[in-house]
Amino acid sequence: MKYELRGSEVAPAADVKLVADVDASRNVTQLQLDVKHLTPAARVLDGGTTYVAWARRDSTVPWVRLGGLELSDEGRAGSATLTVSEVAFDVKLTAERDVTCASPSDKTVFEQRVQSD
Repeated sequence: MKYELRGSEVAPAADVKLVADVDASRNVTQLQLDVKHLTPAARVLDGGTTYVAWARRDSTVPWVRLGGLELSDEGRAGSATLTVSEVAFDVKLTAERDVTCASPSDKTVFEQRVQSD
């Protein structure tokens, strides 16, 4: 599944490409996330240094940190290859002070439901 998304008011120029390769037999999904035209995290969040991807099965469970983007172009682009132990889930990207944060900030670049029909 492929998703092409626009950034939120946090990073309105952001172009997001999200590719989800679902393996239902193993209940796992590989995500490839590529983002261009990001607003540098320091301009979005006081003390921000990076962007972190999160996933959750649905709104009844907490967000789980998947990992940070590998940033380039002075923080204006980033990519990541991530694994999610679900085949239907919400994913979002947030600006953060540190890649090891325990929960997402409210500075969300995008949020998307990943689920085959």
